[in-house]
Amino acid sequence: MRRTVYAGPLYVQIKKLLHENMLSEKWSAGTLLPNESDLARAYGVSIGTMRKALQELESAGWISRRQGRGTFVMDPRHASRRRLNHFYLNGEHFSPDSFTYLSCTLERAGSEVASGLELRKGDEVVRIRRKKLIKGILRLYEDLQVPNFVVEDLAASDERRQKVSDSDVLGYSAFIRRCTERVRPSLPDEACADVLEIEKNRPILVCDRVAYDAEMRPVEWSRRFALMESVEYCTDAQ
Repeated sequence: MRRTVYAGPLYVQIKKLLHENMLSEKWSAGTLLPNESDLARAYGVSIGTMRKALQELESAGWISRRQGRGTFVMDPRHASRRRLNHFYLNGEHFSPDSFTYLSCTLERAGSEVASGLELRKGDEVVRIRRKKLIKGILRLYEDLQVPNFVVEDLAASDERRQKVSDSDVLGYSAFIRRCTERVRPSLPDEACADVLEIEKNRPILVCDRVAYDAEMRPVEWSRRFALMESVEYCTDAQ
């Protein structure tokens, strides 16, 4: 059953193979996994290797071990979605999706982005520009930059960059544990106003954000321009 298709230590290969099953929903959220011994036997590895792979998945939020009950599949992207979006509509969390993608390019990190992502200036990042216009509710324009190591497959393939989707950006299998944000009011420049389809004298909210994964590595720098017509912006820092 085991297929060695990834570089790196064996436990990393096994972790990624297990993770494939979760992403493909062969093991959907709530699934009770076989015990360590059965999994190790199925993948042809030692219990120690399987245990380490499972520990990595637990750290990333993809499984939960419950005393006396077993190991269950989780989907940390739900928690990530809430951490990455602080919009509320009629008292309910509102998470925009199905964005219109404007561009996806492989670029060199500038000083500001490199500092936020703890990279060297000039390191490769995948830069994504996208928008979501829900007139009367929310107009959102995002400029996202993600380190190459987070979206390696995306960065390596022109074809994949042309077919970027929400799931490629939102976590890309990474669990977002923490975000830091700086929010300020502003007026849009001409290019931003065109994207949001508003006048240049219309006040908007600008949010600079760095998102951190389960290992507290910065994995996304973004600048978001938002016109909030009906939604509210609400955070709950703990």
